Amino acid sequence: MILNTRSTCQQNTPLWTPLPINLTKARSRFTKAWSRFIKARSNLTKARSRFIKARSNLTKTWSRFTKAWSRFIKARSNLTKTWSRFTKAWSRFTKARSNLTKARSRFIKARSNLTKARS
Repeated sequence: MILNTRSTCQQNTPLWTPLPINLTKARSRFTKAWSRFIKARSNLTKARSRFIKARSNLTKTWSRFTKAWSRFIKARSNLTKTWSRFTKAWSRFTKARSNLTKARSRFIKARSNLTKARS
């Protein structure tokens, strides 16, 4: 609406007159554009908050992954050390068993020789 600024106002002339048609269209276009701007701004804010949340989740996930990876590396290292210890212990055990078998056979042979020497 535009203020009627005529100096001589007749009694029937309203103080406010309707806008010309091209101004009405322009106002309508502006209102629609403003509405689209507000909606776009709202969508941008939502997208920003989703991005921040996703980035936070990614950071947490990466942190969890690196912790899990380091635990895996440590466990693998411990497994390697344990396997090494096991193989060394197994080697000592088989060597001791072999020595025991040899000692037993020497004992049996010596006892046999002693029996022969007595008779």
